[in-house]
Amino acid sequence: MRARLIPGALALIGLSAAIALNAANGDFSADGVLFHVAAVVPNVVVGGIILIRRGRHVVGWIFTLAGLSWGLGVTIEAYARFALVERPGSFPSPGVLVSMIEWYWLAYLACLLLLLPQVFPTGKPLPGRFRWVWRATVAWAGSFVVLGALESEIELPGSDITLHNPIGLPGLRDVEEGAIGAVLFLGALILVASSLFALVTRFRRSRGVEREQLKWFTFAGAVLLVGFVTMGALDEVLGERPPFVDPFLLSAPPICAGVAIFRYRLYEIDRIISRTVAYGVLTAALAGGYLVAVLALQSVLPVRDDSPVIVAASTLAVVAAFGPLRSRIRHLVDRRFNRSRYDAEHTIESFGARLRTEVELDALAAGLVTVVDRTMAPAHVSLWISPE
Repeated sequence: MRARLIPGALALIGLSAAIALNAANGDFSADGVLFHVAAVVPNVVVGGIILIRRGRHVVGWIFTLAGLSWGLGVTIEAYARFALVERPGSFPSPGVLVSMIEWYWLAYLACLLLLLPQVFPTGKPLPGRFRWVWRATVAWAGSFVVLGALESEIELPGSDITLHNPIGLPGLRDVEEGAIGAVLFLGALILVASSLFALVTRFRRSRGVEREQLKWFTFAGAVLLVGFVTMGALDEVLGERPPFVDPFLLSAPPICAGVAIFRYRLYEIDRIISRTVAYGVLTAALAGGYLVAVLALQSVLPVRDDSPVIVAASTLAVVAAFGPLRSRIRHLVDRRFNRSRYDAEHTIESFGARLRTEVELDALAAGLVTVVDRTMAPAHVSLWISPE
């Protein structure tokens, strides 16, 4: 069992060394440190717990290898920058290890975007043709990693230095470009589509616990995708990304996968999804309403465009609309994503209205039993009324 934890321990050791070397390189920032921590620690921790609790579970190895590749990759990158840029000659050249700078992020993405969707949560690919997709994915990822490691020259990120790769093949440069890169990129698109198709197929075939586990996994993927798209849009508009958001997005998949596999509060995913969608839509609606209010008041009121009156009036309008808009959006979202809770609330409301008019005890008893059965779904329900 201890041998299974060695890769995770190496990843954490490498991460610590990378943080120290980046500080020595003058490249230390809280957001950058958290980004590397989020790429390594959640994957290693969740993967290690899965391997301890579930033996040789493939999902545990995928998370562990993703964290290991990132942890060692950023360490080699920071070491090369320190030994060749900051203090040349102070440390031995990284030598053959520089090849890892080119491919560690490829291994990280291949583990989480291609391999994991095909085997989550059981640790085995779907039978039939999906097993061939799994084998093709492993072969493609291995080919890309090997070709990246054999590039003859490697550019050191954050500098103008080009490193010679001792194990590189002469003439092999920039695998991501040219004919080889086009073939590998096309293969990546096909495999990504195949992995998503396998995930959708597994979800359609799943029932009970497995379906709830897949809901957690797809929820994390949706958060990651929407979050990075939103951050990219804000980066284009504002010229910078909001701090500390990217680390949170990176840590979402392993954390949600851990919740799904260990079934901790597994059945609360419907409520989490509904609340996430509701508050996301509410935030977008309030932001859009605030912008429209500002533009409308600027064109109507005879004041300067940057007048505090416009800002105050727009803010008050948004605050006044917050409560009613939140209730309306939550109502609409619950009807779609949390239907059982929505139906239960309406059943209780209907029974409460009936209580004010019904006088027959037998009818009320039958109605109460029906309400309990519909809202709580017990295995058995009965009602006993004292004769006195």
